[in-house]
Amino acid sequence: MNKIAKYVLLPAIALLVASVMGLYLAFPNTSSLVLSLLTRQLPDTRHVNRIRNDLLGQESFINMLAAHEKETLNRFKQDGQRPYLKRYVHKTPTSMFDLHSFHDYWQVWVRTDIVDGRPLTSFLIRLGLIKDTNAETFFSKQCGSRLVASAMRAGLSLYNSMFDWGVFKPIRLNITESDQTSSVSRARIKQQEWSEAVRKQHLQGVGVAFVSRSRSS
Repeated sequence: MNKIAKYVLLPAIALLVASVMGLYLAFPNTSSLVLSLLTRQLPDTRHVNRIRNDLLGQESFINMLAAHEKETLNRFKQDGQRPYLKRYVHKTPTSMFDLHSFHDYWQVWVRTDIVDGRPLTSFLIRLGLIKDTNAETFFSKQCGSRLVASAMRAGLSLYNSMFDWGVFKPIRLNITESDQTSSVSRARIKQQEWSEAVRKQHLQGVGVAFVSRSRSS
């Protein structure tokens, strides 16, 4: 090994290894997602399960689903309408992605069908590891200091550039209340496709009722 390799390559390799280890230790829930972006491979579904479990542990999320069910029951009593589909926006803590003290706003599709007099409910959240220039401003504004905000903005800018340069390929996390309708893919699941699949499941008696789980019920 010549002097250039000894004094340049070895420190560079050591820095790379240290950076990867630091990323893993600082962001254990997202490091494998970053690895999937770097290797251009789709991650497994454990991330979908983790996000789902985290959401189902949030009182605000459960109350939103329960309120939708109650509205569906009221509509059914008034005019016999069995299905009710609506899009909501839920303020979600991002601690599940190791970003503590931060939040995001997620679009949530909720469908409830009345089957044999009881509500069965499903939800769909479509997240993506994709280019998002709005995130640079949105998350940096949540930082407590200008230095951290600048670092956040620079990091997200580099992240977005990776898609422009073709280094990263989009990854879609289609999250629902069940494994059967959740998925990880390159494509964003269509709302109509999900709604039709849910309708068939509900008619077979497969589904969840959230009214009993709500603390506000």
